[in-house]
Amino acid sequence: MAVSVEHTLGFWDSYGAATRADGYKSDAVEGVVGLGYRPNRKWQILASLPARTTVMEAGTSREQGAGVGDATATVLWDPIEDKPPDAGFFAATPQLGLGVRVPTGRDWTASENPMLADVTGLEHGAVLASVWLERSTVAWPWSVGLQGAVSPTAPGWAPMGTVRASVGRYLSSKWTASAIGAVVVSQAEGATADQRTRQTTVGGQVVRGQPLRWRAWIGGSGQPGIGGLGRASPRLATVTTGVVKVW
Repeated sequence: MAVSVEHTLGFWDSYGAATRADGYKSDAVEGVVGLGYRPNRKWQILASLPARTTVMEAGTSREQGAGVGDATATVLWDPIEDKPPDAGFFAATPQLGLGVRVPTGRDWTASENPMLADVTGLEHGAVLASVWLERSTVAWPWSVGLQGAVSPTAPGWAPMGTVRASVGRYLSSKWTASAIGAVVVSQAEGATADQRTRQTTVGGQVVRGQPLRWRAWIGGSGQPGIGGLGRASPRLATVTTGVVKVW
């Protein structure tokens, strides 16, 4: 279970220049409930469902909307056990994922709000895939991964790709701090390659927990107002907290 709070800082225009959100305000709170099952060490089955509420203001106009978002279901394959610390810093283990996103949320075509504040999902479902490399049993744990999504029912398949990386430090047997970076590139349905959007995010988090029992975290991230790090997309500041319990 996780809760995040978002605030719009500004935008990147179609040329990649960063602008401020003068005269415009958008704040959102999103909660996600998830459930997982691990039949054995190598396989995991995960499902999640978000809900979102958004408040937008522009000039004298103020709109608010809320609803359930798009559900996801994913199967993860973790074929190799974590290697011991003396195997070296780069002795990573792989993880592969395959899943679906179901359009259970309200997309822009079903919106009844003039500012689209009640939009909570995308118009089409998608097939999801991911590849991860991670090293978790050394003093400086790290991971790097590629996530992708395509919508076969959307014109042009609306592809989206994310490259994400993190590096952390074990502060004790129960505490970890880490820095996170990500780049998301997406193409709206019917758009051409030169109309792709891009967002760069940097952040960090602190995690407390016990392996295979529970963990809780709090973190923050933002999309810097630096030209060239994004294109045709909003710049957000986000604070997230959550907890996972293993039975």
